[in-house]
Amino acid sequence: MALFDRFGLKDNPYSVNPITYDTLKLFVGRKNEIKKCNLALDYKSIIIIEGGRGVGTTSFGNYVRFNKLKQKSNFTLPREISVERGWNGEFLLVNTLSWLVSSLENNKKTAKKPKFHEIKKATHGIQEIYRQAGLQLMTFGAHYGKEAVVATPPVYSIATLIQYFEDCSKLIKETGYNKPTIIQINNLDIDTTISTEQIRFFLNDIRDLLQIPGYSWLLIGDTGLSSFMRLNVDRLADIVTFETPIRPLTVKEVHEAINKRIESLKTKEHTEPPISDEVINMLYNASHGRIRKIFRTATNLLHMVEADPLINRVNMETAIPLIKRITEDKMDKAKITPATHKILEKLVTHGPITPTELSKKIKTQRQAVSRALIALQRADLAYLERKGKEHFWDAEPEVKIALSEGEIK
Repeated sequence: MALFDRFGLKDNPYSVNPITYDTLKLFVGRKNEIKKCNLALDYKSIIIIEGGRGVGTTSFGNYVRFNKLKQKSNFTLPREISVERGWNGEFLLVNTLSWLVSSLENNKKTAKKPKFHEIKKATHGIQEIYRQAGLQLMTFGAHYGKEAVVATPPVYSIATLIQYFEDCSKLIKETGYNKPTIIQINNLDIDTTISTEQIRFFLNDIRDLLQIPGYSWLLIGDTGLSSFMRLNVDRLADIVTFETPIRPLTVKEVHEAINKRIESLKTKEHTEPPISDEVINMLYNASHGRIRKIFRTATNLLHMVEADPLINRVNMETAIPLIKRITEDKMDKAKITPATHKILEKLVTHGPITPTELSKKIKTQRQAVSRALIALQRADLAYLERKGKEHFWDAEPEVKIALSEGEIK
């Protein structure tokens, strides 16, 4: 860790990794949302947590459930369940069951119970059948390249799996956790990781599973997940307890998060953040407050100054030329055409903007604009956000800074 040693730190204070059980003390803000969720999770609940990508929805869900675990009120899994393309209700069930068994195995008292051995034997049987079929459960890392629903081998009936699920809940309560076990489902981002049709199918398919006694569910997705459910999966929307919108942290809260990390990682008594407050403020404005994008760029900047021992802090004079270089390298690599560059400039000045509005502004056919936007997205120069049925495009923060000389409003 020579890079961070140089700044008097044990590790990267701008890590984009979500909050975990071990880093709960680094969480900042969202007191009202936390209080609302804490009260609901004392009882069986289904909570939608939605927000723009990079604002901290996964960290929020992790903080809520790990805090309940720390208080010994609710059990939760060591990690979230990340939905992949092709999943159905059965695949969610067996993945979650596999994680439950893996977690319960650490409890010596539970591990001796005959019922636990029965469930463990069943899950191992499922894992073996999946392995033979060329599929893997999440405990071994699952990734799929096809859009079709995963065809699961007929190992156990759904009714049997649900019964095992309920049995696990009883075993958990015997360990002292009297409130419902909390399961967090990630990647419910509409038309991003998974197609709209697949999300609709998956949510419909898991509706009855979410009502299994003894479990509460946190459904994590992009802005618009709750409205999508109401329009397309009303059976599930009807049983949702409530939605919790997660908005970007304030710039003050972002600085608070950084200072907490510095305090946790410092190796010297007087240690300053390696990136100046002015640079963080610029990144905040360019990214609309999305902390993951702020921290990603901050990390890139630190790695770029690694070879220059004379730089002991990244200020505006250092940051802007480096950010220009990042952007120029991406453009050169992607071979951006003058026409596409013109569209990128419009994203900087007018984003977030829909393709239709953009095509009118530059007087170019919508189809050509869409092709250019996809090329910019592939080059990591622009990104897409869906709000309801509309698609909004914006330039990446580094691009905004590079093409506006750091003058971000």
